[in-house]
Amino acid sequence: MLSMNQDQDATYGSVNETDEEVEPIASWEEEDEAEPEIGDGGDGGGVVLQNCPWGERALALAHEVLLQFGEGMELFSFKTTPRGYIYVRLDKLSHEYGCPSMDEIESYSRQYKRRLDEIGASGEIPDDLALEVSSPGSERLLKVPDDLYRFKDMPMRVDYIEDLEAMPRKEWDIFPGIDGN
Repeated sequence: MLSMNQDQDATYGSVNETDEEVEPIASWEEEDEAEPEIGDGGDGGGVVLQNCPWGERALALAHEVLLQFGEGMELFSFKTTPRGYIYVRLDKLSHEYGCPSMDEIESYSRQYKRRLDEIGASGEIPDDLALEVSSPGSERLLKVPDDLYRFKDMPMRVDYIEDLEAMPRKEWDIFPGIDGN
């Protein structure tokens, strides 16, 4: 996990058709506060659709909108819930900490929500989906080995399991940075 405090997010309900202002969601479903795990659809990265029949289409739209931001931005994670919530984490590859700016997060959120509302109006997906877009932040799990090289100059806290055969014991250490040699 990286030690960086660059977490940013933007949460949107529906876009008002007349003045393009965003209406906040009245009651937001909070994402689980569990420890991140590889592929959890949150800060462990990956895609989790939770058997939502509209999840694949929502994911395809997320990728479609992301193309407008160039090759320097990727989906770090994507998660849908049966109650109609979508959680997106964006990773900016060219940023030292991997964090998109608030303007980039807001712009992506608006464009993605607009596309969700358009497709929802056609009946292809639910028309009342809620969206949260953020960066993975400081507690992201790293993808080994690529992220180790990418963040090699950053201090890291590394959690690992010493011996899977014996009584599993979780260990950790702080590394001031990894020498690229």
